[in-house]
Amino acid sequence: MRFSESDSGLDARKQLRGKAESGGDEEFWAAVESRDVDALGGALQMDDESHRRALATLLPRLSTWRRQKQEQSRRAWRYRVIWKPVARSGARGELRGTWALMVPARAAQDELVGRLSVALAERGGTVKVIAVRRRGSRAGGSCEKTA
Repeated sequence: MRFSESDSGLDARKQLRGKAESGGDEEFWAAVESRDVDALGGALQMDDESHRRALATLLPRLSTWRRQKQEQSRRAWRYRVIWKPVARSGARGELRGTWALMVPARAAQDELVGRLSVALAERGGTVKVIAVRRRGSRAGGSCEKTA
């Protein structure tokens, strides 16, 4: 028995590679995501009914795979904060430079703000208390400095 590219699906891979290189992969992935066998078969130029049935069997898994890869890609681009504990030594930490202590305007005179300022200053930081108030009524609105 002779090996045939069309039996192995290499024809489809070549066609896909050509589509991707020409920037036409949007059509392919749109058909995958909508699970449209006819559109995908057309994009791959698959006229044989047995190939289309095989494609119909594969399409749900391919669609799921695509969604998972897109989600992984989105997660990789998200901003993440990672806290790493600092090894404690016998000495207290030393601060350098100016530290901005931004607090809501209504809390600028609170005892806690004063205690935080003192604690930062005792460790060597220069503390600048900045009272801010929120502009607008929606969450995520901007802030402005008060006096």
